[in-house]
Amino acid sequence: MGKYYNPPEDVVAGRVGRILDNLGDDYESYAAQLASDEYLYLSTYNEAFWVVVFIDSPAEFDRTYGCPEGKTGLAFYALPEAAHQQAG
Repeated sequence: MGKYYNPPEDVVAGRVGRILDNLGDDYESYAAQLASDEYLYLSTYNEAFWVVVFIDSPAEFDRTYGCPEGKTGLAFYALPEAAHQQAG
C-alpha cells in the first residue's frame, strides 16, 4: 500500500506544497525539480474523490502515472518534509 497525503484537497488547493512544472513523462523529470527536503506526490481525481499519493521510485511512477484511465486532475507536487511525515 502506498503513502497518501490527507486531506488531499489541501494539496490540490495549494495550501500544502507546490505544483511542479510538467516537464515530461518520466520520474527523473519531476524528481529533478525537488529540493533536498521535498517529496514527490501525484494528485488524481478518481470519479468521486481526490487522491494525493507519494511517488518514491521510477517503478511507482510508472505504476501510478502510467495508468491514467478514469483519472483526471493529474498533477505533480513537491511536499515539504513536515507534510510528508504526516502522510499515512
